[in-house]
Amino acid sequence: IEAKLTTHPGVKDAVVTAANNHLTAYLTPIDPVSDDPDEFIADARTMIATVLPEYMVPRNFVLLDALPLSANGKVDRSALPAPLPQTASAPSRGASDPDSAQGPEPRNDMERRLRDIWVEVLGTETISIHDDFGELGGDSLLALRVISRAADVGLALSPRQFFEHPTIFGLAGVATLVGPRPADEARAEVVGDAPLLPAQAMLLAGLEGSVARHHNYALFFELDDPLNKVALRVALRTLIGRHDALRTGFVHGPGGWRQRVAAAGEASAVPLEWLDLGDLSVEDQDRTIEELAERAQRGFDLAEPPLLRVLYFDRGRDRRPEVLLVAHWLVVDNFSLRLVLEELLAAHVQIAEEGHAELPSPTVPAAVWAGEVARHAEQTAVTREEQARPPVEQTPRGVARDAVTLIEVLDAPATDRLREQARSTVTMGDVLLAALARSARVSGFGESIHVDVDGHGRAAVLPGTSAAADLSRTVGRLSVRYQLEVAALQESAEAVHGIAEARLARPNGGLDDALATYGVTADEGGAPAPAPEFAFNYLGAVDELYAMPGLRPSWNRPGPLVHPDTPLRHRFEVLCGTVEGELLIGVTSPGAHQPEAERLLKNLMGELRGTEDGVQSRTHVDERDTHGSALATTFRRWLSPAAAD
Repeated sequence: IEAKLTTHPGVKDAVVTAANNHLTAYLTPIDPVSDDPDEFIADARTMIATVLPEYMVPRNFVLLDALPLSANGKVDRSALPAPLPQTASAPSRGASDPDSAQGPEPRNDMERRLRDIWVEVLGTETISIHDDFGELGGDSLLALRVISRAADVGLALSPRQFFEHPTIFGLAGVATLVGPRPADEARAEVVGDAPLLPAQAMLLAGLEGSVARHHNYALFFELDDPLNKVALRVALRTLIGRHDALRTGFVHGPGGWRQRVAAAGEASAVPLEWLDLGDLSVEDQDRTIEELAERAQRGFDLAEPPLLRVLYFDRGRDRRPEVLLVAHWLVVDNFSLRLVLEELLAAHVQIAEEGHAELPSPTVPAAVWAGEVARHAEQTAVTREEQARPPVEQTPRGVARDAVTLIEVLDAPATDRLREQARSTVTMGDVLLAALARSARVSGFGESIHVDVDGHGRAAVLPGTSAAADLSRTVGRLSVRYQLEVAALQESAEAVHGIAEARLARPNGGLDDALATYGVTADEGGAPAPAPEFAFNYLGAVDELYAMPGLRPSWNRPGPLVHPDTPLRHRFEVLCGTVEGELLIGVTSPGAHQPEAERLLKNLMGELRGTEDGVQSRTHVDERDTHGSALATTFRRWLSPAAAD
């Protein structure tokens, strides 16, 4: 972007930075611009828009007499001024007084609706119409929740609009009032075979038999009040009819693996087990629950949808009922797992009270999106042979049964300091990646590392698609994995900016990289794509999964989430998330590399705490220690998916 900007005949130097999911261009002119700076900037913006795709056009432009330099003569990015609020792009919708647009309170119904949604999603009341979503702690997944909530009340927004106008004032200028969509709105759906999405191809390549069948997510929770058995069964059937991913199986043929989607009306057994344990002792109840949970984890047949199980445990009058929801990794991701739980409980309440459920209309079906992605791959010649990933020496890294997971906790005050740093720069994930690279260098892994990074995959805008490609309420395996090279820069701000810029530069949010690496097909027994030594995933606030009234995490074990013979793709898998205000970090590695993993995590915690003294990592933490809430324990089990505990 900087190189293209300097081709403008009036631009001497250009620096582009990324913050809060948008780009800012800083320009110095060859000759002083005194007559009309706005015209100069408009000309530069127009020029760059003709030579770069829309997502690479900076949102903000700042004109400077000279770029600030550090003592060694390099551009001092931390000294660049913050851009002024971008209000010109968001019309005030009829406000005659220009100054009226500067007030912090909503001025019309559109802004009031949006502010109510922001308050709900962000959990804070002190929101101005000019506050930047990212600076309030929002991230791309929370933005999708805002878009979804907006659709519920009849406001149409796209991820790109959110990216370009991240304030209530800006969004009110581009939102379209469409009215709530009817729950039975007709949607184009795929019935029959469909191509794989890249994440599905990634998993199925090289996995066979029982190993492929056993690769799951699970939510285990207690309820304050019992559920109605008939209403829960009808609610579950409703969800399966609404979301094609829950009617999808996977079959292998001459062309490799394919998705096969059943029609919404096809009869299938509702995957609900209702267990009455009230006559058993507490110890026998716990033992029975663990046995049934482990059986549920191992019980999927990929060709037989739904790849979802719900177990309801009635523990008698004196104990709360518990629910285990298990879904195969191929049909859900972290974002859609919350949608499933949210809709299941909402539908249950409506059916129990009114006899039927009226839920917000689902968005683009997962199999329809898979077809769009496959066509995009063909039209743009995104092939594995053209992938831009550096060569990786793939050596056997063992299997899940041999993995060791080390876990550390960053206390709430230190986590808050990181979060503030993320708000003033880019995202929490960028800050953590920069710290990981520095700790890897101290641990002896060189001046830079290659990292597989996971993204939600729901913000891509493919050529030929329209605003109808709304994935904000789509259940499915839409996540993407792409590789970044992360340099271990000593200057934290420069490192974080570099990571953010590299992330934002990935076409379609990393989808094109995932297509180039994994494609949309997979062969049983084929070789998996080479992977770098490191993988990184920041899940955000894990609490969000359980942020529903009357629900809390269970202490019971959900059983092993993956087969013990599942191959390990990376030498070090780093998974992070916040739980009750604290940052939990887990590093999973083959047992043979445990000493290196301990050193890496020790140095990482030192980086995050801003100290040189590390900490002693733990392979096991008592479930009821000072960091041992049921929610934190749930997250630890995700970190060690092959473990029964």
